[in-house]
Amino acid sequence: MKKNTLFITTLALLVTLATLATHAQQNVAVFKNGSAFFVNKMRVNASKGYYLLDKVPAATFGTLWFIADNNTIKGTRSYMESVRKKQKVKNKMDALRANQGKMITLTLSNNKTYTGVVQRLDGNMVVFSTGGKWMTFTPNNVEMVVFNQAPAAEYTQKQKKRVLKIDFAKANANQTFEMMYLQKGISWVPNYAVALRDNKKAVITLKANLMNDVEDLKNASINFVVGVPNFAYDYLQSPVASTQRVSDFISRLNRNSNRSSSRLRNRADITTQRLSNFAPRSFNGNMSGIRGLKGQSAEDLYFYNTSNITLKKGDRAFYEIFKANVDYEDIYEVSLTANSSSRSSYSKSYAQSDQSIGKVWHSIRLQNKTSYPWTTGTVLITKKISGVAKPLSQDKLNYTPPGSKTKLKMTISPNINVKSAEREVSREEKKTRKDRYTYDLLTVESKIDIKNYHNKDIKLSVCRTITGEPIKCNIPWKTNKKFSVYNNINLSHDLDWEVKLKKGEKKTITYQYKIYVRR
Repeated sequence: MKKNTLFITTLALLVTLATLATHAQQNVAVFKNGSAFFVNKMRVNASKGYYLLDKVPAATFGTLWFIADNNTIKGTRSYMESVRKKQKVKNKMDALRANQGKMITLTLSNNKTYTGVVQRLDGNMVVFSTGGKWMTFTPNNVEMVVFNQAPAAEYTQKQKKRVLKIDFAKANANQTFEMMYLQKGISWVPNYAVALRDNKKAVITLKANLMNDVEDLKNASINFVVGVPNFAYDYLQSPVASTQRVSDFISRLNRNSNRSSSRLRNRADITTQRLSNFAPRSFNGNMSGIRGLKGQSAEDLYFYNTSNITLKKGDRAFYEIFKANVDYEDIYEVSLTANSSSRSSYSKSYAQSDQSIGKVWHSIRLQNKTSYPWTTGTVLITKKISGVAKPLSQDKLNYTPPGSKTKLKMTISPNINVKSAEREVSREEKKTRKDRYTYDLLTVESKIDIKNYHNKDIKLSVCRTITGEPIKCNIPWKTNKKFSVYNNINLSHDLDWEVKLKKGEKKTITYQYKIYVRR
């Protein structure tokens, strides 16, 4: 009984060690720019003082590192090695190769039938023995194969591939070590959904599209990274993982070492961050109604953490990051066409401009009351009508830290009518000279007529950029002086109004500005 117990225990231990020898705990930080940082914790048999890694990752330059527990790694060496690899049968040539030495019956293209054994394959030539004779033919001559027993569905073939030898200072049959590297070909893209509810409530959901084109992930811990990574040499592959010639490697290293800053500037903003134009605010709200993954911050990066992810190379997946209840407010905005400083726009016959119509955008403003930063991503806005979700808009949600607000465009609102026109009030001729030119000083009066056809009260933001100096307005406004165009006699100003209108109400904004116009 004791012997049986000892045998079973020993067998279980051997099975465990065999499993550990091929198992790697994967921790992957996935960026939005198409790269990821892998940390693979491995337990291997290094009883001969080394371990042969037959899958060398396509690591980028300077990011491939090995750290051994209770041991020293003396060195690593990569080289090309002939290894046997199992292949699945895909065609006639493969079928003959997989079933060498077996009795089969062939029907060739000349309609003759032969029974015998495939002895070997020389290149694209099949060597076949039948009835004490030998014959050769190409697989294209084979019309049909009849097997006398179940055919093999796969075969082994020698292939040249790069392997990595890791030399340890001490032999250890149960050696653990970490392998770290940055690798391209895996990325995540954020998608938001905002479902509008009654009473100015909404539910925001963030899901991650994970795309994997590099290696199989098995029960991996995945960190979806928010932030802009700086890997200055990720355009180069590590020499240990590459077959690149020395001269080519050095040439690329020298030629591209200064390109990282421009590369960051040109990168699409969905894969990086675009800041919301709302300033951060202090946040002390409660966290009820929020469901999501655990998160961690490190310096200027933030990590959404999830675990037990299995995704094969070439696969795609969709994972929920968080879902939260938030408040929203409706915003109506119109941006009016800027004026011109061209003298053709202000001739002596100028009396009143044609009336222009402003397009009013309906947007919503959300406050981030979660503990997560909202990374830049696409957002789909929906609202249930008769129990069915209806699409309202798709926009881009800009990066919004906790406690801050962000704005999402929905649609153009036809129920708010905005018309504007302006006229010359006075002209002081030959008011000044500059750079050999003479200028008149005009006083211009502008009117903005607004009518709310909604069956509700609204608040409308009106903005316009003018060239000239604002003078007065019949309602409160904000003016913001801008940098002038080089050598321009007029300054530019941004004008902003907040107008509250009851349902059916009409209001008029009247303001004046001065502008120098060349004669």
